[in-house]
Amino acid sequence: MESGLDQHYLETFDFAQLCPEHVDLEIIEVDLIVYLDDQGYCDEGGHAAANKTKQRSANHFALWFRLKDSTTVSIDITQKNYTHNLGPTTEGSARVASIPTPDPSKTIPTPDAGCVMKETCNIRPGMTIRMVVELLYRQGLDLYRFKPTFNQHSGCRYWLYVFSYELEEFGVIGRGFADCVWRSMHVHYLRSKYQSAKGKRFKPGNAWGASGEACANIIAGEFLLCV
Repeated sequence: MESGLDQHYLETFDFAQLCPEHVDLEIIEVDLIVYLDDQGYCDEGGHAAANKTKQRSANHFALWFRLKDSTTVSIDITQKNYTHNLGPTTEGSARVASIPTPDPSKTIPTPDAGCVMKETCNIRPGMTIRMVVELLYRQGLDLYRFKPTFNQHSGCRYWLYVFSYELEEFGVIGRGFADCVWRSMHVHYLRSKYQSAKGKRFKPGNAWGASGEACANIIAGEFLLCV
């Protein structure tokens, strides 16, 4: 799919799910979203398939940018060409994707994601996805290497914190945003479960929240371009 963005971004950005009509719409809200499904391709969690020794769990997070027409674009970092099985590379790909799902709720997962925090008041007027991607590129945030730990690739939460800091530093969003993101990502979140009628299987419930378990530490990857 054509992204509507310059060709020099294509080597290190994943625009496969970005709709071109969303590139130049004004951003009116920025949400920190937690993914509640099992992780194991780039985070610091204790995913059973990736770890024989139990480590503290963690979630994958992204920033979702709500646009003036009420559509949403997600931006986060993933292993380049990742699958849910660990791949051979530790290089990251900044993923920019249009989201076809409804708003994630602070209490009900939609579908397996929840909204940890919303920022609606301190966003610079006129900001667009194109401007945010240009900031990522200019600051070298698209050139990132995960740190191999526990047979996984760690560092996605650290990348998101640095991304949040750059948004704040360049006046895209108000002061204090990055600190709130940092604190929120030190909590492990889970979707609720309920036992089936036969009492044998647990199925996903209709709520989510902090698990109460200690969260894995945030581990830093490496930015390959110093600016």
